[in-house]
Amino acid sequence: MTTLAERLISRRKELRLTQEELAKPSNMTRVTISNIEIGNSTNIRAESLFALAKALNCSPEWLLFGTGAKANDNENQHLLSNITSGPKIERTCPLINWLEAVSWGETNEPSLIDEVKYFPCPVICGPKTFILTVRGDSMLNQFENGDLIYVDPDNIDMVSGNYVVAVLDNLSEATFRRLIIEDGKKYLQALNPSYLPEMKFIQIDDNYRLIGTVVSHVKPI
Repeated sequence: MTTLAERLISRRKELRLTQEELAKPSNMTRVTISNIEIGNSTNIRAESLFALAKALNCSPEWLLFGTGAKANDNENQHLLSNITSGPKIERTCPLINWLEAVSWGETNEPSLIDEVKYFPCPVICGPKTFILTVRGDSMLNQFENGDLIYVDPDNIDMVSGNYVVAVLDNLSEATFRRLIIEDGKKYLQALNPSYLPEMKFIQIDDNYRLIGTVVSHVKPI
C-alpha cells in the first residue's frame, strides 16, 4: 500500500465498516470519505486525519505516510464503540521552504505562509517546529531527496553529532548538515561518501546561525 487512499480502504475493510459507518465518528460525510478513497482529496487536514485515525484505531503516522506500527485490532471487531485511538500526537507542524526557514525563528507565524500544509510530528517537539523537504544529495545515503525532516528551533544546543539546519552569512538559504565539534572547532558535515573532503566539511565560527536541530526524519512512501 503506497497511498493514503489505499491504507484507508484497507483499514476500513479490516474493521468491516462501510463509508457511512466511518463517516459519523470521523465527523465527515460519506462523500468526503469516498473522495479520499478514490484519490480526489489528497491534502487532508490535520484534524480530519486525527479523527480518521481514531475511528480506524491506527496511528496518524501510519495512515498518512505508511510508516510506524499499525495498531492491532481483533479481526472480527467492527463496532466503533470498542475502538480506541492510536498513539497520541500532540502537535502538527507546517511544511515550509528553505528560504522561509532562514527567518522562521523571527516570524514563526504559519498564517504568513501561503497554502501551508501541516503534518503530525511523530516525536515530542517544541511549538515552533517546522518541516523541510530534503533536497539534493549532500546527506546521502541516510537522507534522500524528498525525505521530510522536522526542525525544532527551540533545540539549539551545540551537541556534536546532531543533525542541524543552519544559515551561513554568505547564503540566503538554510543548510542541512551534521554538526561536528572536535578540538574546540565546529564543522558542518555532509554525509555523502562520494564527496571530496573539502566538500564534506565546512568550518564555522561566527559566520553562521543555528536555526534548529532535526528531531525527526520521515521517508514518505
